[in-house]
Amino acid sequence: MAKEESSTKDQKKGDLMGVVLIRGLHDLSPDVRLSLKSLRLLRKHTLAIFPESDSFKGIVSRLKDYTAYSNISKSILEEVNSKRKNLSTDSKIASFRLSPPKGGFKGTIKKPKTNHGALGKWKQEDFEKLIKRMI
Repeated sequence: MAKEESSTKDQKKGDLMGVVLIRGLHDLSPDVRLSLKSLRLLRKHTLAIFPESDSFKGIVSRLKDYTAYSNISKSILEEVNSKRKNLSTDSKIASFRLSPPKGGFKGTIKKPKTNHGALGKWKQEDFEKLIKRMI
């Protein structure tokens, strides 16, 4: 019974979360490298989409210095899925290889979003615009 309660608590109401790897894979700690591999983020500008849950949030919080992330709508998932091939065979995580954003990142890729950079948590509208520029 406890397993069923924890799994329903882990799954929210169908919200999706997206993560884009912005920085390269050079000089990463083994923890970060393992987290990136578990989300299928194996190259720069790769997008991973998965259901929002506490376990995925923990992984994403470990990657905040290398990725941009936010919640996304299902329409963005459908748009990316129609234009790009899903690289992952896993049913929980969808992974897509994108191009660099048209017009570049607004700010540096070495600083967090709060300091006029591109890393860390984004507002949903801004993150969806970024993904559209990368498709």
